[in-house]
Amino acid sequence: MERCAYCPTDEERANRPAIARELTCTLLCGHIVHTHCLMFEMFESANSTCRTCNLNVIPEDIEVFYRNRRANRLRELWQNSEVFREDVKEVDKLRKNFAKYTKSYNSELTKIKNNFKESTKLPIGLIKQEQRNSLNAVKTIPNRREYLVANTRLRNKTRQFSATYDTSYYELSRVFNTIEGAPKFPRNYGLAYRFRTLSRYMFYVRI
Repeated sequence: MERCAYCPTDEERANRPAIARELTCTLLCGHIVHTHCLMFEMFESANSTCRTCNLNVIPEDIEVFYRNRRANRLRELWQNSEVFREDVKEVDKLRKNFAKYTKSYNSELTKIKNNFKESTKLPIGLIKQEQRNSLNAVKTIPNRREYLVANTRLRNKTRQFSATYDTSYYELSRVFNTIEGAPKFPRNYGLAYRFRTLSRYMFYVRI
């Protein structure tokens, strides 16, 4: 089976083991999906419905069982594996570095966006000029390069971490916030990253 309703992007699929593209299961609604894709979706987004027909396909007791088993596995790794602890600390270090640049970057970006909102009251020709000015202003934000580099390093590390330990950043944030002495991971470190960096989306006006 090449693709299913839960399949991620091709880039993310490449980091998953080959068996993840071979094992399939039939949902209660009758649709066939990759077993690994379904489990990853369930733990990543807490979604227990079929993407094709939107029916609830995972009984609640099974969902709780798998969540608890994966959480306990992460706790055991944290207690017993020095390599795992070092990898977790590296993810946390990169996350904090990204957060440092995110605050100042978003502050400058908000100023540019607010200025552009004021220009939407102008004639169409001037609005287009303000669009170009705003796009250029985003490219010259003082720490834009550091922000992009920090995010790329964090995203690459979390992908490597997810592939190595068959887990996700979301699951780290859910489990490690309950472990005493472990790093705490906020759940929204990368929200709307695409729209923060692809600035053409920020200054779109329906005319």
